[in-house]
Amino acid sequence: MFRTDTRKLEKIALHLVSAADKAVTVKASLHAARRLQDFNHSAPLAEAAAQVAPGTDGWVEFDLKLDLQPGFYFVRVAKQDKVSWTLFATQPEQTGRAYMAGNDWKNMPGTYAIRLLPGGDWARLASDPQAARGEPFAAANVVNGYARAVRGWPNSWRPDPQQALPQWIELDFGRHCQFDTVHVSFQSKTMRARDFSIEVASEQGWQTVAEVKDNDDRRRVLTFPRVSADKLRLTIQKATSEAGMCEIRVYDEGASQGGRAAGQSGAAAPG
Repeated sequence: MFRTDTRKLEKIALHLVSAADKAVTVKASLHAARRLQDFNHSAPLAEAAAQVAPGTDGWVEFDLKLDLQPGFYFVRVAKQDKVSWTLFATQPEQTGRAYMAGNDWKNMPGTYAIRLLPGGDWARLASDPQAARGEPFAAANVVNGYARAVRGWPNSWRPDPQQALPQWIELDFGRHCQFDTVHVSFQSKTMRARDFSIEVASEQGWQTVAEVKDNDDRRRVLTFPRVSADKLRLTIQKATSEAGMCEIRVYDEGASQGGRAAGQSGAAAPG
């Protein structure tokens, strides 16, 4: 949702990311709103469709060609598998977003990245693709404290669909820690990795301490003989292009009866 004083709108551009292996059609409609965060149903002022090429990570334009009155508007996008709409890294003023839950709209923080052509009041921010990315699948998501998607934000790291497996994500604790347990949470059961391993840094290089084959669970708790290391990698050998990992927690369960965290947070880097 956004407020604009634009009188004539030729197009809108949405910042989309596609993990599909072929072109898909995305449909969008523009609606008027009475006030900010009011997503109650109104008839579309205009509708358009656009082809999204495989591997797209950028602006996709939708032709509308209509006259507007100053006020609030929102764009509704029909759900399309393997296509996501990224957020502004910084939410512009007088904008918002929501998702449909049953028959009700649920407001949530942030704003989907959109441009008005010709430009609207916040066109300067929207003109920077890096500002629009919002990194929905950034490596740092695995240590942000969330173990699942929340209000439409995936909170997960996803291997690069343009690169072959294996791919890894690394936790850097910043110091040597002792640990013997790793908790792994994927975004959903259907978005799990099938084959993956846990590796730790040593003087001899990366050493595998746990392996999982034919995984069928969203969440796994892996235990192994206690090790001491300053870095840990989770390497995915087999997964679908939609696989998403929300959380990696590292514990030294043998340190006490209740166990204690060895490195729940730290820098996360993909590879």
